[in-house]
Amino acid sequence: MSSPEKKDLAACPVVIVGCGLGGIAAAAALRQGGHSVLVLEQDVLPMQPLPRRGVPQSGQLHNLLTRGQIHMEELLPGFRKRLLAAGAREVPVATGTRVFEFGIAMPSRDLGLRMVCAPRPLIENVARQLLQEDDGVRIRHGVRVAGLDLSPENSVAGVILDSGAHRERVEASLIVDASGFRAEGKQWLEQAGLPVPRVDRRRVSRWYATQEVKRPTSKAFDRSWMIFPTPPRTRSGIISPSGTGSWHVSLSGASGDAPPRSWTDLRAYAETLEVSWIAELLGEGEPVGAPRVFRRPFSTWHRYDLQEEPVVGLLPIGDALMCLDPLLGQGMSVAAWHASILAKILARTNHRSLSAELTKAYLSHAAVACETAWELGEVAVERRASAEMQELGAQLARDPELHRRYVSAWHLTEHADVIRKAFAAIRP
Repeated sequence: MSSPEKKDLAACPVVIVGCGLGGIAAAAALRQGGHSVLVLEQDVLPMQPLPRRGVPQSGQLHNLLTRGQIHMEELLPGFRKRLLAAGAREVPVATGTRVFEFGIAMPSRDLGLRMVCAPRPLIENVARQLLQEDDGVRIRHGVRVAGLDLSPENSVAGVILDSGAHRERVEASLIVDASGFRAEGKQWLEQAGLPVPRVDRRRVSRWYATQEVKRPTSKAFDRSWMIFPTPPRTRSGIISPSGTGSWHVSLSGASGDAPPRSWTDLRAYAETLEVSWIAELLGEGEPVGAPRVFRRPFSTWHRYDLQEEPVVGLLPIGDALMCLDPLLGQGMSVAAWHASILAKILARTNHRSLSAELTKAYLSHAAVACETAWELGEVAVERRASAEMQELGAQLARDPELHRRYVSAWHLTEHADVIRKAFAAIRP
């Protein structure tokens, strides 16, 4: 591949494919760099915060981790305040969380972390409203990107839209693939006869069932309850506040556990957890609808960072780059992290032109964020498999700083090595 000429990013818009949280965050990052942005979304976007077909787990509660909150506030100032005003709830960790882990109830102490609990459609709706207040961003929805338009040097020149009746070319100086779990960038490369990135996979052998529950007015609202299984047990659960008067409960299990399909099943399953916290709360709640069961067979990481000559100007973000185990709640935070990386690269290098250096710098730095999240997935498997780790719970209870760093790793503000080193210290 020859070295392409540098393109002026201001000469034509940056195109972002996908208007989920990753696409919104990427658009905000590029606007901070002064670039004109066009967002293309296959779904028809609802005016209200409603679930949509192209977003997995769209109808369930999400807990936005500290890492995600930091970056979304950097990219869209006022995001947190607007989200809380729209009905999200903020839970302080660990004074507002009651956690059973490693076979014990973890202590209540302020770890300087926060969870923001809200349904995913609400999070995206608030972020999209803030983005649309910027005149430099246009959003077209109900349009499908069918492929890339490439220069003779195989750098991006635009995208091809397919409406069914006709095809349309849209010029672009840069393309951000925020297509989510579909990872359409890989398909575009295959269509163009170009090398595709290697895909690392890790099997996810767990499912979870989620249910909205009207809470009794007598119960505390701005709290979350979490029960993690002590090996060899496999069943876990979490309840978090949602909106102004309800909880979301998620119960999970391994492949050998039968998922609950009804409210009666859900309550019976909660009774099998190691402590009765969630079962007692469900006993006083009232169901809204029926449980929904979600599975994802694999976590995937598309290794664009390992390509010797990546297509210049094609930048995958969020689930289009790495699709993670949804039980760990990392997806939105990692997408926001990727967007923050893009913003910092543009600001630090003052890139007004598209170059191979910009593409490789983004892919390399985004891979660092991916590696942190990927390692946590490995740690989660180890935590579920080793009874030796019960000793770690006792150490966390005794040592507030170790406790803070341990939980910070799950919030992606510390590396997974913190947990690995703590595990290593307790093993013979």
